[in-house]
Amino acid sequence: MKPRHGTFISFDATSIAYRIWGKPTSRASVVCCSGIACDDLHWTHLAPYLALGRQVVTWDYPYHGQSSAAGDSDEITIPSLARHALALMDDLGISEAVLAGHSMGVQVALETMRLSPGRVRALVSIAGPYAKTVGGLYGTTAGAYLLSLLESAVRASPEKFAAFWRFITDGRVADPIGRLSGLIGHAPAAEMSLYFEHLKKLDPARLLEMFRAGQEHSAEDMLDSIRVPVLIIHGTADVMTPFALADEMARRIPGAQLVKINGGAHTLPIEDPALINSEVEHFLNEEVDSTGAKHTQVGS
Repeated sequence: MKPRHGTFISFDATSIAYRIWGKPTSRASVVCCSGIACDDLHWTHLAPYLALGRQVVTWDYPYHGQSSAAGDSDEITIPSLARHALALMDDLGISEAVLAGHSMGVQVALETMRLSPGRVRALVSIAGPYAKTVGGLYGTTAGAYLLSLLESAVRASPEKFAAFWRFITDGRVADPIGRLSGLIGHAPAAEMSLYFEHLKKLDPARLLEMFRAGQEHSAEDMLDSIRVPVLIIHGTADVMTPFALADEMARRIPGAQLVKINGGAHTLPIEDPALINSEVEHFLNEEVDSTGAKHTQVGS
């Protein structure tokens, strides 16, 4: 299945690119929020699979994929990305949707619910945190320290850092390092090569600004009051967002379902797509489509 491509001008004059998989049906539409530094690679299995019975939308953040640079460079925070998600839904005439997030996209999905709770039918979290994008790296403070180190390096010498970025994002370098460090897991090399090609094209300075915004964001205060169906899929070998964070999120969100993937890493959507597809489809069929009525979204 091939998607239909489109763009629209969002609230800050950013041109946001999107893909529509499938057609609107009586079943809930799904809007997918990617991880930072990702285009729609991690949705290339799930989106067309779900689109056999419903509409699925994937989209690119500012500076990512086919979207433009941010119309307002200050609007690259998690709340800003959530506003883009809502603007996308407005442009496509989607009154409410299931929000699926991978990695930092989980933070975007949660923040979208904060901004407009009545438009979120359910949440699907895949290998993502509810706060501090890199705060859980290896279960230590290493992520926060590394982010600060990279920020200092790019400020000290943008030209040298750009050269370093081109080197470190070369698939011949990045793939073995990613696997050795546990960040990639069992993701196919061919698909990861596409990821690195996209990563190489990103503006590292802007990317670090977005990482900082994600690191400073938290939706922890929302967890106890969420009242929509929530599916959390997480791998036990995820070193970017350790499983303990998913377990905590599942305990904090009333009625949340947690699917534990033994050996799954942070690239979970492309590591075992058949399993992910099956779990998400079952959740949507049983917990979303079968209800036939809107849920109370946040709070009692």
